[in-house]
Amino acid sequence: MQATDKFLYGLTFKGELVVRNADNISEVVKTNASPAKADATCMAVSEVSNTIWIGDKTGGVTVLDAETLEPVEVPAALKTH
Repeated sequence: MQATDKFLYGLTFKGELVVRNADNISEVVKTNASPAKADATCMAVSEVSNTIWIGDKTGGVTVLDAETLEPVEVPAALKTH
C-alpha cells in the first residue's frame, strides 16, 4: 500500500489495483482488475512522474498513469554515476 496527499493505492490479494480517497478511505476512486501483464506482486507510486510501477510474477514491470490507470511508456532510465 502506498499513499499520496490525495490517494491511497493498494494491491489486493487477487492482484487488483484499488485507488481510494486519502481523506475518506471508504471511498473507492478507481480500480483496475488486471494492472499487470501477469499476476501483480508489488507496486511503487511516483508522485514526481505521476506513475504507478507494478511488478508481476514473471519479473515484468508495467507502468500506469496514476490518475487514469492507463499504461504509459516506460520513462527513460535514470543516469547514475
